Amino acid sequence: MTAIASRGSFSPPSPPVKGTDMIELSALLHPRSIAIVGASPKPDSFGANLLQSIRSLGYGGEVHLVNPRYDRIDGQPCLPAIPAGTDCAAFALGDALLVDAVQAAADTFRANPKLNT
Repeated sequence: MTAIASRGSFSPPSPPVKGTDMIELSALLHPRSIAIVGASPKPDSFGANLLQSIRSLGYGGEVHLVNPRYDRIDGQPCLPAIPAGTDCAAFALGDALLVDAVQAAADTFRANPKLNT
């Protein structure tokens, strides 16, 4: 999992390289799916800006919006937790929620390793 900060464009999603140590790194550098933890419909929020940036940079993979307070954001389903199989997570949370959210994400990624995909 990683936080995303970029001024350039996203590379198109690519499958992990099987049989090498690059599998984990491939998922990080070329994620097929990203979860935005703390996604928000509030126009000037970090979560809304992060979603807008990911869309405007042309990311072609799945984007999962994660925030248990909403059912939908901008017409897209909003989930209460990071779904299994997600490659990368970006966090748009305040300090008070960040540590617990990162721990929950780490637990999700450990419980659902992508090393055998």
